[in-house]
Amino acid sequence: MSWLWYMVDGLEHCFGVTQNESGELGAISDNEVPNGVKDIIFGVPRYTSYTLPIFTIFAAKSLRELVLNGFNLKRVPLSSDVANYNSLRKVSLSYINLDHNMLQTLLNKCSLIVSLVLEHCFGLEKIELLNLQRIKSVTIKTFRNQRVKIEAPTLEHLYYFDAGEGYPMLDIINAPNLVSLEYIGDQIPKTFVDANLQWNCHPRKVFLVTTSKMISCFMDRLMSMKSSSHSTSHESSKPSCNKLQEITTYKFDWENQNWHPVEFESGKLALSRDKFYFLLDW
Repeated sequence: MSWLWYMVDGLEHCFGVTQNESGELGAISDNEVPNGVKDIIFGVPRYTSYTLPIFTIFAAKSLRELVLNGFNLKRVPLSSDVANYNSLRKVSLSYINLDHNMLQTLLNKCSLIVSLVLEHCFGLEKIELLNLQRIKSVTIKTFRNQRVKIEAPTLEHLYYFDAGEGYPMLDIINAPNLVSLEYIGDQIPKTFVDANLQWNCHPRKVFLVTTSKMISCFMDRLMSMKSSSHSTSHESSKPSCNKLQEITTYKFDWENQNWHPVEFESGKLALSRDKFYFLLDW
C-alpha cells in the first residue's frame, strides 16, 4: 500500500493506493483525481517497480503542483493524444525511472511550469530543458554522469548538484535572465566559466560548494575574466556589455553558520572543501 496526499481548498486529504500483480497502481479514489485538487504529493519506496498512471493524474484541470517520488515511468505508454497541462506550475520528480522520450513528453505537455525539480532520476543519459516558456527556477541533482543542456530565457535561479565521478556536463546555452547559480560537486568543467558565464548567462550571485582545488580554479578564471574586461574597456570608447567588472567574495563560516566577506586573492582562500558566495557585477 502506498499513500497519496492532496490539497483541496486548503484542506489536506490522504488515501491509500494498492498495487496489482503486474506492478501497476490500483484505482485512485473512483478511478480519477477528485475535482478541485491543486497539489499532489505521491511517493513510493525508492527503486521499486511501481508504475504510475501519470497522464490520468495530469488530467486534473485544477492541478498546479505535482510531487512524485520513487516511480517507474518507463513502462507508461506514450500517446500523441495526451493533452497539454497548462494549469501545472510546479513539477518535482525524485528517484524516478524514466527515459529521454518520457521526460520530453512531460516537459512539452507542461511547458508553462515555473518551477522544476529533477532529483536523482535514473534511466536518463541526458537532461534537456529547451522549451519551457515561463520557467523561473530549476533544481537538478544528477544521477551519475548525465549531460545537462539548458535553454531557458526566463530562467532566474539554477541549483545544480553533480553526483557523477567524472567531469559534470552542464551546458547553459541560453539563460540571459539568470540571477543566481548554486553549484555543488567535486568537479567543475574547465570550460564552464568560459563557455557559460562569459557568453550564455551572467548571474549576479554564484554559490559554490566544492573542493579547494576547484574553488581555486574558479577564482583564477574569474580573475582572468575581470582583467580581460578592464583591458577591453580601456581599448574601446564604447561601454563593455556583459563583461565582468567587479567581484565581491563571501565565505561561509561553518562553525558560526554565517557568511563573512573575504579578500579575493585567487584560490588561496580555500584550504579545504568550502562554501563560497560570489557577488558579480557585470
